[in-house]
Amino acid sequence: MSSIHAIEFVIANAPNIRVVPSSVIPEEYRQYVHDFASPYFLKSSKVDILLHRYETSMINVIFFVKEKTIVETQVKRAFHVCSCMLQGTAEVFVKDIGKVIFYQGQFSLLEVKPDKLLLYFEPGTYEWHGINFSIKQINDLAGVSPMMNKWMAIADGVKSMVVSKHAGVIQEGLGGRFRELKKMNVLDKLKSTWTQNKIFEVLILIVTYFEGEQSPDTENNDFMLFAGIKSYIDQNLDIPHTIGELAHMYNISESRIKKGFSRYYQIPISKYLVKQRMETAERLIRESELSLNKIAYMLGYGYPANFTREYKKYHGKLPGATR
Repeated sequence: MSSIHAIEFVIANAPNIRVVPSSVIPEEYRQYVHDFASPYFLKSSKVDILLHRYETSMINVIFFVKEKTIVETQVKRAFHVCSCMLQGTAEVFVKDIGKVIFYQGQFSLLEVKPDKLLLYFEPGTYEWHGINFSIKQINDLAGVSPMMNKWMAIADGVKSMVVSKHAGVIQEGLGGRFRELKKMNVLDKLKSTWTQNKIFEVLILIVTYFEGEQSPDTENNDFMLFAGIKSYIDQNLDIPHTIGELAHMYNISESRIKKGFSRYYQIPISKYLVKQRMETAERLIRESELSLNKIAYMLGYGYPANFTREYKKYHGKLPGATR
């Protein structure tokens, strides 16, 4: 077992295997080191964990899972948290709530009380980001948001609860705030004030997201799953994902991801992947001075020749003819 910042980790399905701190972060994990706090690294034979935390406001945990693992965490204080799954899809068991699936690219509002949580992982990399709101921030919006009013009513209770009526999709506005918070590019003496203001912006965006939704489809968990997949594709065009890789990330079959995406967006996911890259490529060629090779790499093409071939097939002309 290892603990830091009021959180403990133990491998529940192999309690004899210890999770121990290490001062050396492996080179392959360094891309996951963030600027907002000093990294804390723990390792074991089943899972490695990279953790960052800033005060009581924000925590980021990345699990590098080597084999099927159940990680038990001991939460020692209450959190009024926006739980965001930035990479990977995992099942979490929370007392009083039960088992919840955290899909990549989605967020939920949770009232989490001190207790044990169980996280079920398949091999892969998982990034979870938590933003802890203060009671004052929640109360400041209680007068305009029934959801925040509900949160205030349960905050003093003893049970963990899901506050949001369903999971939300991390869209560009919210995703942008998360990226700003992880970079935290401000003077040290301004960090605390800047962070709290930015976190309040996040809460306002979340309230706007839930209170402003009209479509009955947003009540449908299946729709939210595929909205999350679409949002992830749109924000990560530089990653040349296959359909199989996307299905694995979201813990669903290739058949389901193909059928579901076509059902909700009237286009096969394979064609959508090409469409987004090619239309983005055309815009970048027209509106920027970036080289064609640079644009190709930005859109996930390891070889510019493959980009040129795909572009001509889609647009009917070579990239250079667009510029």
